[in-house]
Amino acid sequence: MIAIIVSVCVVISIMILLMFLVLKRTVKMVNDSSKTYFINTIKEYDEMIDEKNQKLSEINETLRATKEEKISKEEKHITTEETYIDMKTPSYIDENFFENYKKVNETFNIDKEKIIKNFLQKYVNEKDANYNQIYINLKKKLNFDTTYKLINMKEEEKQDYIQKNFSNIEKNIFIEYKKKYTNTDMTKFKTYIDQQIDKTSPIIYIKVGNKYENYDRINPNIKTIYDEKVYTGMIIIYKSKIYDYSLGWR
Repeated sequence: MIAIIVSVCVVISIMILLMFLVLKRTVKMVNDSSKTYFINTIKEYDEMIDEKNQKLSEINETLRATKEEKISKEEKHITTEETYIDMKTPSYIDENFFENYKKVNETFNIDKEKIIKNFLQKYVNEKDANYNQIYINLKKKLNFDTTYKLINMKEEEKQDYIQKNFSNIEKNIFIEYKKKYTNTDMTKFKTYIDQQIDKTSPIIYIKVGNKYENYDRINPNIKTIYDEKVYTGMIIIYKSKIYDYSLGWR
């Protein structure tokens, strides 16, 4: 029995060995075939690439020859006089720039606070603020309802209303208006009041070109405004008049 088992094991081992050898040979044959196919394929691609490169070289050579021939023909029609241009080298630096810049800075390097304080002493009258408030109060008094009522009144009724409801100063304002315009049209009178409000406004606007400049502390009626068009210096606007101490874009 043992002899049979040993014989079977030997036979099986021999068959496994034979199968391993057959499989190994088969793998080697497949590997060789694959390499051969790959090499042949690369060779074909190389031949195609060489052929294309050859054609490209021929095309480039033809184009170069044609271009040179064309340039040669054009050069024959161009004379020296036609191609010569007398160009002067431009001066891209203004030699006077820095000198002018220095003069501008010297001219506009002003003591703004001193100028503002002198301006306040010379042009600003504190009484104007009182008059301005009177005009503002009178405008408030002439609201829509009151104005509408006055417009529909006869002249005698209108005068009587003003005498009873206006203060002496307000009456004088109305009298001044009539002297100038000889008209009791209340809508035009309100326009006149608006004009007087602007003329007597105590607000002093100071335009500067620096965002960090502010002169509001000098006087409660000063309003500092940043204006990018002001290059240097400042502009003072007071009672619809402009006092220009600046250099900027206009």
